[in-house]
Amino acid sequence: MANSNSTPKPGISRTENRLTDTALRKTKLPESGKLPVNDGGGIRGILTIAAGRRVARLSFHFQINRKSHELYLGTWPDTGLAEMRSKRDQARTLARQGTNPIEAFREEKAAAERAKAEEAAAKAEAEVQAAARLTVKKTFEKWEALHLSRAYKDGGQEVRRIFEKDVFPSLGELAIEELNRRHIAAVVDGALERDAPRSAQMLLVYLRQLCRWSVTRGYLETDPSAVLAKSSIKVNAPRERVLSDEEVRALAKILPQAGLPPWAPPAIWMLLATAARVGELLNARWSDFDLKQGEWLIPADHAKNKRAHIVDLSDFALARLEELAKLRTGPWLITGRPSTREDAAPKPIDDKALARQLKDRQRPEGFVPLKNRTATHNRALILPGGDWTPHDLRRSAATFMQGLGILPAIIEKCLNHTEQNRMVAVYQRHDYRPERKDAFNRLGHHLEQLAKGKPGKVATLRRSA
Repeated sequence: MANSNSTPKPGISRTENRLTDTALRKTKLPESGKLPVNDGGGIRGILTIAAGRRVARLSFHFQINRKSHELYLGTWPDTGLAEMRSKRDQARTLARQGTNPIEAFREEKAAAERAKAEEAAAKAEAEVQAAARLTVKKTFEKWEALHLSRAYKDGGQEVRRIFEKDVFPSLGELAIEELNRRHIAAVVDGALERDAPRSAQMLLVYLRQLCRWSVTRGYLETDPSAVLAKSSIKVNAPRERVLSDEEVRALAKILPQAGLPPWAPPAIWMLLATAARVGELLNARWSDFDLKQGEWLIPADHAKNKRAHIVDLSDFALARLEELAKLRTGPWLITGRPSTREDAAPKPIDDKALARQLKDRQRPEGFVPLKNRTATHNRALILPGGDWTPHDLRRSAATFMQGLGILPAIIEKCLNHTEQNRMVAVYQRHDYRPERKDAFNRLGHHLEQLAKGKPGKVATLRRSA
């Protein structure tokens, strides 16, 4: 088909938009391999074979100011006939208005490319800003690395757990400079709504610490948590449970019949005799004990205040250690359950193990035992003063010391409490070692009398040099 006056080939009509996909696919090509085709309306081109497939390169031919022009429309079948005809119609309208469609389309293409480039540049800039944008989570990670890892015994793991549960899901990707009072209040209120006031208090405490740290670093201008009062969050009052002399005498009678694991009764007595924290005892190694000197060294990494502490062992405490020594299966004072892994090293018993044992034996009437927990001794450790926990034993030991006439300053040293008065902490450095040893000996004697069912008279003991 050389021109509009030539004889039409089979399947191709003379009218405008005369070409069809079927005709272009099936029309036989001459020996030259090139066949002129005409769609009418100014569209014409060449049907040929290129790269092993049949293609038709089509253009729109038009005149402006008596000058002929050719606008390339595309290559069939990559560009459809309908798309090329639509472009021809736009070009024809522009040409009739005296505008060269070639230049118009060229400018339109250039404008589209500029817009695309600007969009890509804006997107890249946004990505750079987003990468540099300091979010609440990224700020926490800086705080964790620079402060929490040094200030907390666990390196800030507990603080991270709290943030991962309640802060990061809603505020993690928020820019730190956008953090405001409403955000913090919403997180705290979320904990209150699920009836976790203690968690709500801790969330406010740690978020306030993060905000204040961010202010010192310039990440925040002001502290958005400042007007939120921790005191407004009502929580249960601190435990004040203390075992009485009568309850300790009763405890000595009921412990052997309580169905406890063999390690539990001597561990209970050790907590009473040393005033130690339950985690300090259950994480102790045999190498921490000097039985000849009668001393137990609590390493700094096991102490709550990260300060090593020596506990003087009374004869009563040493006797309980001998009971635990008969159960020894590894380096730990009380070894945990063996791991199923062949290469797993032995571990100390879980910090919560003793608490679970005590709670399971102080259940209310009609309580259905939990799976794999005691069903025959679930009221075996109930005492007249109410439920008691391992930490109540530490408080009871301190109270017994007080009743034995031991001075508060010495009791505080026995408990390894950190001195709250900064001036006292700096200038009064005496460790009260002789007085502490005397205090532990007097406490041990008192417990021994109670364990034997006696009144627990205060014996006059010789102070250690």
